[in-house]
Amino acid sequence: MQTFYAPGKILLCGEYLVLKGFNGIAVPTQKGQWLEVFEFETPENKKDTIIYTALDFEGYKWIEWQGEISTIQKQEISTESIDFLIKFLKLLPKKSWKKGYSYRFETRLEFNQNWGLGSSSTFISLLCQYFRLDPFKMEQKLFGGSGYDIAIAELKQPLIFWKNKNGANFRTWSAEVTKESDWSVVFLNEKVNSRKSSELINEAIQEISDDAAYQLQFQKIIEMIELANDIFTIEAALEMYQLLLGQITNLPTPYQFLNIKPVKQGLCKWLGAWGGDMILVNNKFLEEYSNVFRDYQVCPWSEIVKYEK
Repeated sequence: MQTFYAPGKILLCGEYLVLKGFNGIAVPTQKGQWLEVFEFETPENKKDTIIYTALDFEGYKWIEWQGEISTIQKQEISTESIDFLIKFLKLLPKKSWKKGYSYRFETRLEFNQNWGLGSSSTFISLLCQYFRLDPFKMEQKLFGGSGYDIAIAELKQPLIFWKNKNGANFRTWSAEVTKESDWSVVFLNEKVNSRKSSELINEAIQEISDDAAYQLQFQKIIEMIELANDIFTIEAALEMYQLLLGQITNLPTPYQFLNIKPVKQGLCKWLGAWGGDMILVNNKFLEEYSNVFRDYQVCPWSEIVKYEK
């Protein structure tokens, strides 16, 4: 048996624009996903087979699938839950499999798959670790995303990430200053498909990437966060980013989404795709609107973020 692990991710700042080459700031989470792979000799008179089982964070099977290796390329997608797996397997070179052997893959999530912490990106990272493939290239073939989530899964530490014609680029970022925060993450339990969400506003984010003034504004905001020595500067920058992006794209901020008003010295910002997944708040804001958030799962930032590799 071989075991592999990849942490989840949170994109603190850079949502949508990271697809257009802008810098994004992301952190790994304490919870991630595990993969166990069992290779065994195929029983006599049997076909080489793949068996896949996915366990959720409570230990329940939410995916169970079995197929013959020789028929993978002809395999039809029977349910949406295995769509991603089949697409991945079809991209594997034939040399990936040993003749006369079968395989059992078992994944186990440590977080709720509706939280948006990266069940797909960790899955790509895990399988690529086993097959010794480039996860960035595989992610591009499957989704065509920026790859920041793959970088977090691979490097397992806070990063400044950007993408250009040469591929994915990143440098480490010290998230230590956020340890001083009183932040919490509110999980709305409504997972948003970030790829589809980005497609809907592609024209608006393209306008930003083509405008030098917009580029400079967003660049300065990211620099404020990267170089900040105190939590108040980071909070101000996060609110600035959200306000500017919301004005250009016409996407609803969490204030509009929840029909609430800003609070002096408060923080309330989308994490990831807007309209679901997660909201970042500080205690000032959380206390003001405790009645709004009481029906959601609220977790302290310090209990979610993984600071050291």
